[in-house]
Amino acid sequence: MSSTHAPASVLRIGEVARQTGLAADTIRFYERLQVVRRPPRSNGGFRLYTGADIRELRFVRRLQALGLSLAEIRQLTAVRTGRQAVCSQVRDLFTRKLDHVREQIRVLQALERELESDLRTCTERLAAEDPGATAECPVLDTLDDEASPLSRSRSKRSSFGVS
Repeated sequence: MSSTHAPASVLRIGEVARQTGLAADTIRFYERLQVVRRPPRSNGGFRLYTGADIRELRFVRRLQALGLSLAEIRQLTAVRTGRQAVCSQVRDLFTRKLDHVREQIRVLQALERELESDLRTCTERLAAEDPGATAECPVLDTLDDEASPLSRSRSKRSSFGVS
């Protein structure tokens, strides 16, 4: 843009951030990583965005809500803008993402079962104890024992990124 005053249809980053629900720093970060295009600048150096930029940023935000990485989003924005017009790429990416989500669900369900079991153990122990007594905690004792199956399964789980 060559003028110092932007036309009404052009917005500065603060307004774009407000309309998209993204922080201005996040928008600049997306530009640096080439997730979205860098907008033109005014003579004063301000970024000048259009409605198309807002739509693109909202698109990126929706993809992130689906759990896609910025690299995956960059692939999809390339497909969307016509640089690669292959629907099968979108399908393949979403298939891989769904497989990953299903694996995370399996890991979280195993975690849920372990926590339910630990809670049951604690509840049973507390029910069997004298109300004023301080007792050892069998769950902590099990976690403290490196050789226990519970400790081994928890360390396996943490390798899946669940903590």
